[in-house]
Amino acid sequence: MSIQEPPSVTAKVTVARIAIPDRAETPPAERYIMTLPRKVVRVLADSAVVGWAVLVSAWLLDVRPETGLMATVVLLLTYPLAFYLSGMYEIDVRVSGRRTLQRLVMASVLVAGIAAPLAYLLDSLRLPHALLLSVLALVMLVHPICNQALNWVMHVSLPPLRVAIVGSGEAAEALVRVMKGSRAHEVVAVCADGGTTLRRIVASRRSGGDSLRDGVEQIIVAVTGPLSQETLDVLLEARTHGVPVTDIIPPYEALTGRVPVNHLTKEWVAFASGFLPHRRFEAKVKRLVDIGASLALLLLFLPVGLVLALLVRLDSPGPVFHRQKRVGANSRVFEIIKFRTMRADAERGTGAVWAVRNDTRITRLGKWLRLSRLDEFPQLVNVLRGEMSLVGPRPERPEFVRLLAERVPYYELRHLVKPGITGWAQVCYPYGASVEDARIKLEYDLYYIRHRTPLFDLRVMAKTLSVLLFAQGSR
Repeated sequence: MSIQEPPSVTAKVTVARIAIPDRAETPPAERYIMTLPRKVVRVLADSAVVGWAVLVSAWLLDVRPETGLMATVVLLLTYPLAFYLSGMYEIDVRVSGRRTLQRLVMASVLVAGIAAPLAYLLDSLRLPHALLLSVLALVMLVHPICNQALNWVMHVSLPPLRVAIVGSGEAAEALVRVMKGSRAHEVVAVCADGGTTLRRIVASRRSGGDSLRDGVEQIIVAVTGPLSQETLDVLLEARTHGVPVTDIIPPYEALTGRVPVNHLTKEWVAFASGFLPHRRFEAKVKRLVDIGASLALLLLFLPVGLVLALLVRLDSPGPVFHRQKRVGANSRVFEIIKFRTMRADAERGTGAVWAVRNDTRITRLGKWLRLSRLDEFPQLVNVLRGEMSLVGPRPERPEFVRLLAERVPYYELRHLVKPGITGWAQVCYPYGASVEDARIKLEYDLYYIRHRTPLFDLRVMAKTLSVLLFAQGSR
């Protein structure tokens, strides 16, 4: 087997046949989660920008010192939460200016939505609306500039974590591709068998070598099959000499927000945490939130719903509502309710088929309803019935579930929780219309199931609002 040495690595580390690309070959679905030290730096920098904006606005508007102090406290608490919910602390790659602006706009909407009602309801806050608008405007203007400067500073001052990957198959290739898109990681070695390279790393650490100088700070095992006894012995020795060792799942999850279903083993799935139903107390809290929020949304949007029902009736012949069987928690089949967006005879002669781009079966009004996601408004009734939740995996049709369960590993795991009107997969990946799309969305769904918390649900709902505002992902 031919081997080569990457020019950027000072230690003599052998590299297997997997080529490390010069730049990231990043599919649109890949997402790179920011590491904790970088998140802390960004929170501190954003707080400094917000504090500066409050001081400048208070000076320009000549507000009283106590009012400026109260505004500083409220906005310093509100802005980091809004940035988190809008995804500003999520992506750790160079994203387009348009996507960054979208997140900043979303954060501003959230801040206004939180701070303005507080200022109106609580007289003790005494936040002038002019002060709030001035702060929002200044943050919108200054934050992009500071963000770019901070990116440069962190690139210089926070060196990436240097990792060695053990493996030579698809799992190793996937991890190399993912890590090449992250600023926080640098792949310095890919070892086919692990033996020779790992022994060199361990020998260096055993002799008191510096991990930064020697090139490896972490070893990731990207092998889904059994490891040789030699490799296991070396990995154990590496851990005893201070080199962290992990399998592919934790770093892949942390970097992408997905669980790599093609690289899971039955042993890992059997013992992994998170694949369990909610505890009784958590389930009751989530159910109460679902009921309260659904009732509030139904009352708030009832006039809009009545208008939409009339428009659907006038737009094309057929019923206003479309009822369709879907698979829910514990694989129970229920009937979902949506505003009809296709012709009444859309599946006559074809049966169940995925929607495609520019689908001719979609009505004129239906195209707009899908784009705005308003066709899913009646699903709040399913939430009240207990068949769905506000946040969870998208419910699929029984015909598709049978097909996907045969072709996508561990597909049935998504039925551990109630399906949702929105979900992690829905806000992170566009509409799926193939088995491959279903596999990627399953990876997002499994990540949500393993890491679901009330704060995660709130984050998904905030991202859903962003999707609605910018009309992303519908078909």
